[in-house]
Amino acid sequence: MIVKISVLKITIYDDLISKYENKIELPCNLKVGDVFYVSKLEKPDNLCNSAWETLYPFIKDLLNGKGNFF
Repeated sequence: MIVKISVLKITIYDDLISKYENKIELPCNLKVGDVFYVSKLEKPDNLCNSAWETLYPFIKDLLNGKGNFF
């Protein structure tokens, strides 16, 4: 099985970032239209760590035949 990750929208909340986030030196440099493929539980090249950490539980479930998250 292969899981396709597509960047559909990027939203940045500068007000919340400045209030709650630690300064990130290397933020994600994703662009709308970027596509990544995952067939094993390995982070694709060029996908930032924070995006991978967020998506990992969903990708793991999809690769194990689960779905219908919402």
